Amino acid sequence: GDTGAQYRFLLPGPVWTDADQAQVFTLLAATARPGGIAVISGSQPPGVPPDFPARLAAALPDTLLVLDTSGATLTEAVSQPIPGLAVLRMDSDEAESLSGHPLPDPKATADFASALVAQGTAATVLIARGAEGNVLATATQRLIASPPKVQMQSAVGAGDSFVAALVLAMAHRQDWPEALTLATAAAAAAVMTPATELCRAEDVARLVPQVSVTSI
Repeated sequence: GDTGAQYRFLLPGPVWTDADQAQVFTLLAATARPGGIAVISGSQPPGVPPDFPARLAAALPDTLLVLDTSGATLTEAVSQPIPGLAVLRMDSDEAESLSGHPLPDPKATADFASALVAQGTAATVLIARGAEGNVLATATQRLIASPPKVQMQSAVGAGDSFVAALVLAMAHRQDWPEALTLATAAAAAAVMTPATELCRAEDVARLVPQVSVTSI
């Protein structure tokens, strides 16, 4: 309508039985390649335990694992860290829920992300603050990438576009400032497209120079 409000229909999928879950591990055993990058993204289907990402990680040896989830699964990944988790991504609301207090500015978000890294949750923690940008923390770096101002059509797919571009940069062995720049540009490009459409390569390329990455 004229309000610009968005409606998202997030319906649960079918219940995954033990047999369904076993099929996933069979598939991973047949297809996983050491040295690759694996992404666990989105909410989990009914029937899957909160520690399912940890089980997936154990079945993917010598793999860089990127986890972008929410709810009980995210809480589990923080309370019971997944050994060797390379990247954990969340949004600011999820970070505030986990921390138990408001994160009013990027510095507070960076402090929380650094604390997660220090406690062994993941080697790199990313927290999205919407139009304010994306915060990244490792053991040695704290960065924020400020996105360019764009005309928003739909926020659907921004996070997925961010993760896809981040993984592409990781695969090309780009450093974190470069990877964060590309990912932030991809997320900004995604909000320019309608409905569930993801980012367009030409928009990403045009927006990359407009992303500002600074230490925080």
